[in-house]
Amino acid sequence: MSLTDSEPNFRSRCLALGLDEALVTTLVDSGINTISKYAFSSSYVPGMADETPFTNAIQTAMGRTPTVGELASLRRLFHECYALTASELKAHAERVEDAPVRKLAQPERADRLEKQQKRLTGIKIAGKLEPSDRLVDRCQNMYDENRLHHIELQKCTSKEQEILNVTQREDRHITVDNSGSVKIKDKEMKIEADLSNDMLFRLCMMRRGLAMDQCNILDYAKHDAWVEKILDSRLESPPEGYQRITLQQIVNADKKLFLKLAELTRNGIQVTSKGRPVDLIFEQAMHHPDVLHLLQPMPTPKGGSNPAAPSASSAAPATRPGPYTRPQSKGKSKGKSQGSLTIKMPQGLEQGVPGTRNGNAICFDYNLNKCQLPVNRGRCRKGLHICCYRGCFKQDHSYQTCPTRKSSA
Repeated sequence: MSLTDSEPNFRSRCLALGLDEALVTTLVDSGINTISKYAFSSSYVPGMADETPFTNAIQTAMGRTPTVGELASLRRLFHECYALTASELKAHAERVEDAPVRKLAQPERADRLEKQQKRLTGIKIAGKLEPSDRLVDRCQNMYDENRLHHIELQKCTSKEQEILNVTQREDRHITVDNSGSVKIKDKEMKIEADLSNDMLFRLCMMRRGLAMDQCNILDYAKHDAWVEKILDSRLESPPEGYQRITLQQIVNADKKLFLKLAELTRNGIQVTSKGRPVDLIFEQAMHHPDVLHLLQPMPTPKGGSNPAAPSASSAAPATRPGPYTRPQSKGKSKGKSQGSLTIKMPQGLEQGVPGTRNGNAICFDYNLNKCQLPVNRGRCRKGLHICCYRGCFKQDHSYQTCPTRKSSA
C-alpha cells in the first residue's frame, strides 16, 4: 500500500494539522479516508482562481459549512494531498529498475503491526520475532511491483537488531542512471540475520512470514506450515547409510519453492476478488516434486562412518586440494613412492587426522566449528564435513563435540 492510499496516514496528517477528531471521523465516514481520495474529491486544482468546487465538496462531506479555521486547515491539507498524489503518480510512471525501496509511513507501519498482533493472538510479535522495518519495506515493494521473488534469509532481520545497529555510519556512493544523471545515494547498512543454529533459523523464517503477512502477500499460517515441514524433515532420523538433512538443503528447497510460486503467479500477486493469489497456489507449490526431492536425505560419504581406527600414514591422503597441498620430496628413487606428505594438524585438532584412509580430505574448519563455505553432499571445497578424530569419522558431530575423544580423555 502506497503512502497516499493509507487510511492511518491520512488520519495522522489530519490530526497533525489541528483538525478535530470528530471532523476527521466525519470525513472518513463520508468516504474520504485516504490522501488520494481527498486530492480528487473535487474538480478543483491548486492554482485555480475559483475554489467553489472544493468548498462545495467539503460542505457535502461535513453536512455543514466549515468555520474559517477549519477551512484554513482543510485547504492546507488539500494542497499537501494533491502534491503528494501527483508526485507519486509521476514516480510510478517514471519508475526504473534500480529505484530505491519505498518506505512505509510510520502510522501505516504501526497500524499494520497492531492489527497483526490482535489477529495472531498465539504469537508474541516483539523483540527478536518482530520483523525489521527494512524487511517489511522489501515485502511491500514486492507487492507494489506485483511480482514475487525470493528474499534472502540473511536479510530477514529483526526490529531489535535494526534498532541496535541504527547508529552505524552509512557511507554514500555515486550512481549513474540510464539517462546519464548522476545521483548520490546512501549505502544500505550491512545488517544480516544470524543463522548459526536451528532456533535462529526458525526465528528468521518466522519474521519473513510475518512481514509477508503484513504486506498482504501470503497468509502467515500457510507460511508457518512450510516452516514446520522443512524443520520436521531436518529432525527426522535418516535411514542407515544416509545423513541427516542439512540447513543448506533446506535453503535450496526454500528457493525452489519461491521459484514455483513465481511461476504460478505470473498474473500478479496483488489481491483480487478471489483472494490472495499466493495463498491459492501455495499448497500446490509446497508439495511440488521439484521442491520435495531437495528435502531427501543424502547418502553418507564413503569412510564417513568407518569405525576402524586407521593409522596416521594410512589416513593421510595422497593429495589435498587448496591451501592444504604440500610439496613432496624430490627423491631419486624410481619407485611409486616419490616422497611422503606430512601435514601438521592445527591447534585444537592435535589428536585428529587430515583425511580418511580412502584418500578423502577432511575440512579442518568444520571440526573447529567455523566453516562458512557452501556444503554439497556432505562436503565443502576444503573436504568432508566429518569428525577428524582418529578412528571416528562420524558425520553427525565435529571434533569439538566428539564423544569418543571425550571418553578417551
